[in-house]
Formats: sequence, structure tokens, C-alpha cells
Amino acid sequence: MEKIWLQHYPAGVPAEINPSEYRSLRELIEQAIAQHRDRPCFTCMDRTLTYGDLDVLASRFAAYLQRVARLRKVTASR
Repeated sequence: MEKIWLQHYPAGVPAEINPSEYRSLRELIEQAIAQHRDRPCFTCMDRTLTYGDLDVLASRFAAYLQRVARLRKVTASR
């Protein structure tokens, strides 16, 4: 499959990541937020969120789920 989207990547952005570099998706996202807090993360309908915006909104949503929906973290047993 031709990956036509790669031609739109800015210079220096790798086409692939090493998945074993991160212990979890959470770790990857936290690292991206720390490194790129003030950079654009997502744009839709002329509204752009930075990585910092995403961090704040995700934390607020998590707090809502814990406080209002009473969801709690569950530790998986193996």
C-alpha cells in the first residue's frame, strides 16, 4: 500500500515509530505532551488544539468520569 500521507509530514518526522520504545500508549502521549506542549496537536473545523490543550481537556474529562460517573481505575489481574 502506498502511504500517500507521508508526503505531507514535516521534515524530520519519522514515517514509523519503534513501538518497543514505550511501555504504553499513555507513556507515548505523556512524552509527546512534554516535548510539544505549545505546538498544534489537532485541527478540525478551523479550531486547533495544542498538546497542552489536549492535556488539560483530557484531565478534566478524567476528573468528570471519576466524580460524576463514579468510574474508577481497575487494575487488570494476569
